[in-house]
Amino acid sequence: KFSEHKIDLDYNFSHGIPSAEVTAPWADSFWATYQGGIANRYQYGNINGVVPSKAELQQNSLKKLQTLPTEELQKLSPAEKYDIYCCNYNYPLTNSEIKRTYATHQHPTEQNKWTGLCHGWAPASIHFQEPDCTTLSNKDGIQVPFNSTDVKALLDYFQGQGCKENTCTVGARCKDDPKHIRNWDAYLDVNPGTMHVVLTNLLGRGKQALAFDKDPAKEVWNQPLYGYSFQVLSEDNNPTYKHRARGTAKEVSVRLNLKWVDDLDEDEIGGDHPYANTERVKKYLLNTDYEYILELDAKGNILGGRWIGKSINDHPDFIWLKQKGVFSKSSFWKPLETIYESSIKKQ
Repeated sequence: KFSEHKIDLDYNFSHGIPSAEVTAPWADSFWATYQGGIANRYQYGNINGVVPSKAELQQNSLKKLQTLPTEELQKLSPAEKYDIYCCNYNYPLTNSEIKRTYATHQHPTEQNKWTGLCHGWAPASIHFQEPDCTTLSNKDGIQVPFNSTDVKALLDYFQGQGCKENTCTVGARCKDDPKHIRNWDAYLDVNPGTMHVVLTNLLGRGKQALAFDKDPAKEVWNQPLYGYSFQVLSEDNNPTYKHRARGTAKEVSVRLNLKWVDDLDEDEIGGDHPYANTERVKKYLLNTDYEYILELDAKGNILGGRWIGKSINDHPDFIWLKQKGVFSKSSFWKPLETIYESSIKKQ
């Protein structure tokens, strides 16, 4: 299910709320795989990422960490900080993340640089408050400094890789270039009729932010979606389109505007504090227009639809949402609850 609350879908076009918006989810990096994911020591500012070697991890023993200056601890990756906070000096999360990202980190190409943790960031930013910085002591007395970016990275990883909650999806990913499509039925992705119903019911009536894959082709760019508005461009009471849905009595042309959150630029990663209520967040709050035709039955219920104009080749692949992860379901992730709760106390 998309929402925590049961919502009976209303398919009648005239009942659809024409515009709706919820609080914008927070912006974050998508933690590129080629940079090492959340094992990246991002504060060094290396475009290719700085991933700790096995030797460096072995050197960062409890004894060394007890004398390591705070400035040096601050420069460690989010994964390392989590391992240290959990007193796991064999660095299980860091090593797991290095292993997961190794091949792409060692051999980055233009074809794989888009991969990362956006499938974790999108739902995490929807379900969790934007974290602030916090410093916590582990059981061995080591003060571990987490800034806003560190906590976001851990929430992204937890929501995308760490928890096994249910995911609800409408539409499907297209793995081909539109220029090479032979079977257009396989390229329809999310039907605009279905998308319209989902938006007006879940976001409109239910005030539930969603995630969507904005890229219509092979790459997957999951973005948080927090608002929409639509307007009717024209109506046709005598539809003649050959492939319209059975029972179609009327067609309505619609222009839809979606409000969504973009991922951070490289030079913005590493903020100590949240982006909310700051001027710099505005550059990541974007919107995109789409156009489509809705097919209605005699009672005005939406039966289906089709993309038109530029939206034929540029429209979302799918809309989805993964349920909020529960930290307490895993002993490994239970400490993240303490970190997260501490990071939002100031708000």
